[in-house]
Amino acid sequence: MNTRGWLALIILVGTALASWYLRQDRDEDSSPQEITSRSSSGYYLLNARIRGTDASGATQYVIDAAEVTQSELGAPIAMSEVRVLYGNETPSGWLIESQTATLEDEQKQLSFVGDVRVTWTSAVDGESMTMTTDALTFDAVANIVQTNETVSFDMGMGRLLATGMRASLTNDTVELRSNVRGQFKP
Repeated sequence: MNTRGWLALIILVGTALASWYLRQDRDEDSSPQEITSRSSSGYYLLNARIRGTDASGATQYVIDAAEVTQSELGAPIAMSEVRVLYGNETPSGWLIESQTATLEDEQKQLSFVGDVRVTWTSAVDGESMTMTTDALTFDAVANIVQTNETVSFDMGMGRLLATGMRASLTNDTVELRSNVRGQFKP
């Protein structure tokens, strides 16, 4: 091999080493960016189940949703076809159903919107009451549901209508806020 051949070989080897070095340096610089972007992205779930427990670890409520999405970490969590069962280990149970709900406020408050239906059933005597409204919030820490919207209560032999309502799921009490009117069959 002549001098020209050696010089060409040295240039090729030098170019290959420089290319390898620059590529490795660029890969190391881009890795933290990839990890950062992955950790800030959201998620999408189908047929999700979330269990809320009390201090002793007993299940207080179960949230079932057909779809759950979060656009990015820290953003509100959107749910569709939502069912919340509260009090499956207590004498009475509450079932909250809605087409859509949003979990926000650091996962302490679930806001239901559109055709919200709440059913209370007593395990003691089987009596039940169904409430419908357009919007409702469930505070998972205080175990309270409430709304400022018009509420319709169907129970036994009649119906009550009211504007605004607050119910304690723990104590099985319901407070109607205003414009309360009713229709009952004798």
